[in-house]
Amino acid sequence: MNHETKNFRYQLRNEIEQTIKLKNINRNYFHEADKLNYAKIIRKFYYTFCEYPKYQPAPEQIEIYYLWTSFRKNLQYSKLVACPFDTDNKWEHAIKSIKNLLPDKNKYYYFLTAYGWLYEGTIDGILEILTEFPREIQEFYIFLKDYSFVIIYDDDSECLRMCYAKN
Repeated sequence: MNHETKNFRYQLRNEIEQTIKLKNINRNYFHEADKLNYAKIIRKFYYTFCEYPKYQPAPEQIEIYYLWTSFRKNLQYSKLVACPFDTDNKWEHAIKSIKNLLPDKNKYYYFLTAYGWLYEGTIDGILEILTEFPREIQEFYIFLKDYSFVIIYDDDSECLRMCYAKN
């Protein structure tokens, strides 16, 4: 990770924390995940959704950016949602689409940014943060704590997709 990327990575985290404070978001509904559990959660995410080589990378070596390109072929995928966005309010449309994709809006989810920051909270808490960062969060993953599915947002193709893990 080059110096500029590392600076942006920490700047994004700081801005998310500032937004939590400024918007007075209840930390019961959105907060950074316990850093002691980052590796375990990311490793479980990786092994649930991704193809991985015989050599299994250490959790700190798992690159989150473009991780969706390594998703297993045998996952059950939803249709692309809102892709391509043909409206002037594409970010707002994406946020509304996320809520529509979720089977249970009352559960707690993980929110993983492409830069490796991991949060947890309700979907309303997550969406409140996303509303503030239409371009900075270029790729993210929202997934249930049971890892049964993940919603992927990819800035390159500006689309959402839901993937279901096969248990």
